Amino acid sequence: MNAAAQAAPESERQIPRSRRGAPPLVVTAAGHTDRGHVRETNEDHHLVTPPVLVRRAEPTSSDVDAQLLVVADGMGGHVAGERASDIAVRTAGSSLLPALEWLPLACSTEDHFETCVLGEMRRVVERAHVKLREEAELEPELAGMGTTLTMAYRHGSRLFVAHVGDSRCYLLRGGQLLQITRDHTLVSEMIRAGLLSSVDEARRSIRSVLTNALGGGAESVKVETHRLQLQAGDVVLLCSDGLTGMISDVEIAAILGAYPDVHEAAERLVSVANEAGGQDNLTAVVARCEAGQRRV
Repeated sequence: MNAAAQAAPESERQIPRSRRGAPPLVVTAAGHTDRGHVRETNEDHHLVTPPVLVRRAEPTSSDVDAQLLVVADGMGGHVAGERASDIAVRTAGSSLLPALEWLPLACSTEDHFETCVLGEMRRVVERAHVKLREEAELEPELAGMGTTLTMAYRHGSRLFVAHVGDSRCYLLRGGQLLQITRDHTLVSEMIRAGLLSSVDEARRSIRSVLTNALGGGAESVKVETHRLQLQAGDVVLLCSDGLTGMISDVEIAAILGAYPDVHEAAERLVSVANEAGGQDNLTAVVARCEAGQRRV
């Protein structure tokens, strides 16, 4: 992938928002990755943390479980790209959960809490961006390295998403697949501006040109954020563009619906994308929500 300097605008898509009094959910999550049939190495990295208990400020409220899901797709060659995505995922994993663990105790209202979570997620992404730039300055062979980063922080039945690049976050609800994040690519911006048809053949030659990425020589990064309320039956998918470039949203929805086990669903998505050509690295992280009490 290549990165251009201009950042993509934050999404204005209407996403289901958080609401109070949501019933408890049991959430299972798993990820799977493969280098595909063309790439010599795998520049994708992903993370699925075990659920951890987070304290609640209200004395009468039960603690909730929190979990972090991350997908990063590196760019800049197999050494630099693999390094970039690894740094981004490790930064997210080591920084975000500790920072958010006690946040509910410091927030006076639910809206304040949600605003603080999204603010902290932005700071973590920006920290990873700075880290990549510093690493590239220290090691000239890493010049230009960069990565996408899509991460979803689940706090009980609420989901917070921070996103940069063209990896994606999807929500499957009632059989309908909704793309939560926007692709920060030249093609997507041209389509949104009405300058290019979504079926235009010209889009193929510039499909992988990013307008927003971590690292990649850009001075700053624009972080797109979302918050939504999860429901029983929902399935969340984070994936790299190696997956979405090989199979359609219709196929993705069908696989997620057909495989209730999250490990099998993630593996099947990657397998089908490989069967369709596997022209890039492939990563899928799947989380499924079911009604029930949190397991302790």
